[in-house]
Amino acid sequence: MRLAKTIKSSMRRRLSALLALLPATLVITQVLTLSNASAWQYDGYYGSPGSVLTTTQIEVHDSNWASLVFLNANGPTVSRSPATAGDQEVTIYYNLSRWTGSEWAVIQRTGHTSTLPAGSDQVQLKNMYIAPDAALGYFRVTEAFVWYVGGTNTFLGATAILPTNAEDMVCITTLRACTAYPGYLDVGAR
Repeated sequence: MRLAKTIKSSMRRRLSALLALLPATLVITQVLTLSNASAWQYDGYYGSPGSVLTTTQIEVHDSNWASLVFLNANGPTVSRSPATAGDQEVTIYYNLSRWTGSEWAVIQRTGHTSTLPAGSDQVQLKNMYIAPDAALGYFRVTEAFVWYVGGTNTFLGATAILPTNAEDMVCITTLRACTAYPGYLDVGAR
């Protein structure tokens, strides 16, 4: 139980630090519940981002004793930023973190950019596929989103979401023990 409380507290600090790297001036740390997006929760936002409309369950697979694969069947669906009606680009960053014993450390990050043309209300982003070097431990995936004016680097807004329920992630492992907990996975760590 103590690990779960420490992890939850650390999750907010680490993701807030990640978002601080994004170019923005306004930070609102209010946590809002996502609609139609499982039990993932917003963890603050900057500027004028769109909304995360849906997201899918994160799966962890093992193909051999030395490797794991984290993936989702479909990427999240997001709405446009209300800041402009023109073309927009939305970049998703999937951040795979591992528990060090005192905090979450990002061990691998991947990003993908999708275009949201003028006149379109939403776009489905690319799915995640991360194969880390680490094969055992406590893991979690966070998703950060950044909206830009299409064809430019003009920042519109950013937000991030955190998993909060055990159902947000699933173990599909045959070679090692794996258990999903609220907000993280235990892959052979015990």
